[in-house]
Amino acid sequence: MVLERSQQLTQHPQAHYINNSTMEVFRGLPGLAAKVKARSPPLEQWRSFLYCEAMAAGQLLGEVDHFPGRLPPPLCWCCCCCIVILSVNLLALHIICEGAAWC
Repeated sequence: MVLERSQQLTQHPQAHYINNSTMEVFRGLPGLAAKVKARSPPLEQWRSFLYCEAMAAGQLLGEVDHFPGRLPPPLCWCCCCCIVILSVNLLALHIICEGAAWC
């Protein structure tokens, strides 16, 4: 069962960090973990958050590296249980579509 507050899925991307435990739950739902992992951007694209005054040609105000001074933790300790990030709208769509296939 999927419960969603909105009547429609949002088109506005909202980042969502998906940890190993959640991916392990997704692995129990046939095909979901692999699809989430395939749609997730590579770590290099979300390792750091950049804060700017404007999107285009804005001054860089700051940067936060999630793994300062070291390599990131092992992202994949098994084939499907990885730390990933995926927009909430894409994640919800995958869960709803996969859920319909399981019924």
